[in-house]
Amino acid sequence: MAIKYGFYFIVEGNTKRIEIPNHVIEMLDVFKFDMVTLSIKGLEGHSWRVAVGVDNGDGKFYLQDGVAELIKHYKLKEKFCIVFKAISESVLEILMFDKSGAKIDYGNPPI
Repeated sequence: MAIKYGFYFIVEGNTKRIEIPNHVIEMLDVFKFDMVTLSIKGLEGHSWRVAVGVDNGDGKFYLQDGVAELIKHYKLKEKFCIVFKAISESVLEILMFDKSGAKIDYGNPPI
């Protein structure tokens, strides 16, 4: 079954922002919110607030401030995958996988 409001991202060397596809923009009310919450699936209370912004050069929406910190905290390396699912106007649920496809150990929540 396809997830209408989902997408994935493969971590690259120096990831500081993640493009939000147009079909997800429909679900997120990015015109009302300049921040969204990334909720870690299966870990109640594990979440990150990240900024949503528009690149004036290409006109696309991106998750930006807070993305680099999330990648650093969970020690995501190149070719790791983050799967996003929009569950409300301001919340994206995420799962993270290593390059072999195994779900990563999330460890302790951020303080």
